[in-house]
Amino acid sequence: MRPVPMRFMGHTWHHNPKELSIECGKTVVKFSVPYFREMLQSFAHKLITVKGVGELYGDDCLQQYNELKNLFEKGGTGILCLPSLPAMYACFESLKMLANDKPSVITYEFKFTQTKEKDALIKCPKTVVADGTKTLWDIANENNTDIETLVRLNPHIMFINDIKEGEEVLVC
Repeated sequence: MRPVPMRFMGHTWHHNPKELSIECGKTVVKFSVPYFREMLQSFAHKLITVKGVGELYGDDCLQQYNELKNLFEKGGTGILCLPSLPAMYACFESLKMLANDKPSVITYEFKFTQTKEKDALIKCPKTVVADGTKTLWDIANENNTDIETLVRLNPHIMFINDIKEGEEVLVC
């Protein structure tokens, strides 16, 4: 199975990053109780941080980098879809071009940080439960919407022609 391409706010990466790290954490406080012992208490989960290094290939690699730079400068939060991982709301926090001596290749670093926005997808008023025989195209036609909308609303669906039976598809 081929992993889904990385996507954020309507932009799809031509090539998935060659390095990807996802950091999860908790706020943990250690305190001492006199004449007793030390104790740990976990207060809250920290926001997830996604960092990576990627390469842009081809004669248009500078144009590809400028598209990423424009996406970064646009700001705001959006749905971040990562290869083989659940989608999340995130903010594009940093983008850095690295020195590279290869022709027609640009190496870059990036960082996304999860946001605590309410998951708007859960509040969708209409979902369809797939029966295993239809594609995303079929569901789009039946619900008078376009395929681009369904792809944007359903980042968890890796292949539009292979929807598993029982999978929920958001159509609003």
